[in-house]
Amino acid sequence: MPSEASLPQRTYDEITPILLEVVQQLAQELHPQQPLTRVPTLDSALEREFGFDSLGRMELLLRLERTFDVQLPEQVLASAEAPRDLLEAVFNARAGTGRVSVRPAVRPVVEAIDGVPIGASTLLAVLDWYARHHPQRRHITLYGEHEQCEEITYGALHSRAAVVASGLQARGLEPGQTVALMLPTSRDFFEGFLGIIQAGGVPVPLYPPARLSQLEEHLRRQLRILQNAGAVALLTVPEAKSL
Repeated sequence: MPSEASLPQRTYDEITPILLEVVQQLAQELHPQQPLTRVPTLDSALEREFGFDSLGRMELLLRLERTFDVQLPEQVLASAEAPRDLLEAVFNARAGTGRVSVRPAVRPVVEAIDGVPIGASTLLAVLDWYARHHPQRRHITLYGEHEQCEEITYGALHSRAAVVASGLQARGLEPGQTVALMLPTSRDFFEGFLGIIQAGGVPVPLYPPARLSQLEEHLRRQLRILQNAGAVALLTVPEAKSL
């Protein structure tokens, strides 16, 4: 990041206190039962010191965009470790170098089908019906970076969820037990979520950390949720195995 001396001092003086106030106010809102014991600085750790998880970071970016009337790149959500990183992103956006293009929404084409699962009363029953009658029909479209997208069909989702369910049952999961699910929005998340239900379990979704380097600390922060939910297992990224 450029040093403060290399940027217009008046701009830094103008932006910094406003940005830090936004960070402090949101941190208080996210953790009302934990009064702040320190005031955020440009070098404060967003997650370790103020508990900004993925959802909190998303809200923080939205507030900064509204406050400074800018558009911030999505990668800032994962890469920012301190308010100083956010300051750089806001400064670049104000200078016209950090704006991102907005892709117009595309309405997906939905193919007509014969029949509907009228008798299905649960999510699994609906999935089973579509997997039997329309296995190649697109169910989910995941949009990634660089205009890339991934399509998931009913048949593929049903079969992969069954694999997850079989694995959980083989590890002793009993009906009604809770299983935590800490994965980003991805194919693995949907397969895991439905696999837990297929196995008779109850999924407990948790937001993953913004960065894998924060995984251990993030898990410690989620420990109370895991204990309250009585989770007997956790489905998450492979990197968590070594923790």
